[in-house]
Amino acid sequence: MPLDPISVGGIIRVSLLSAGIVGTGSSQLCLGLTNALCTYSKSAMVVTTIDVGTLGVGKGIGAGVILPQPVLAAALAANLPANMVAGLSVPQLVLGISTGYSMALMTAIINTMHPSVGVGSGKLQIYPNTAAAIGIFTSAFLAAGMTGPSVVPLATAVARSLDAVLPTAIGVVVIAGPPNIVPGAGVGSGKLV
Repeated sequence: MPLDPISVGGIIRVSLLSAGIVGTGSSQLCLGLTNALCTYSKSAMVVTTIDVGTLGVGKGIGAGVILPQPVLAAALAANLPANMVAGLSVPQLVLGISTGYSMALMTAIINTMHPSVGVGSGKLQIYPNTAAAIGIFTSAFLAAGMTGPSVVPLATAVARSLDAVLPTAIGVVVIAGPPNIVPGAGVGSGKLV
């Protein structure tokens, strides 16, 4: 299932509700988180692979990016107070956002190109782009109708938290192309869809 707003929105909505985040602002928060993740993953995340297999040129595809929820929760728990987001609802925010994003990324499809490996596999590497992430998250939160002095700090905290843990994400792509008997290795690139 691709990272599209309809699929991701349902996952994040259920995660926020199960964490006890209800009320008038929960729909706006869900919309902001959904659009931010979808936009960031398709436009600014740098996705590469470390490849092994046979020499050639191939196309890679994989399903699911594993980003453990406790790792993201720890980053959020540190970044929310560091960005002046505090209060009784912070534990629920940490749980809802970290669970929603972890589950949504597990549904991602990975599409890559491999200029030096025709048949083989590649280990996913995601490199953060924090400057772009903060802008994307802030814009998505504001476009969702979120208002108040904590919107920009919340968007910044979520973007920084996600970027802090993206390099730990795990994923594998299967590379298919013309067969060869000569071993090959290299680096592929692509995106999450």
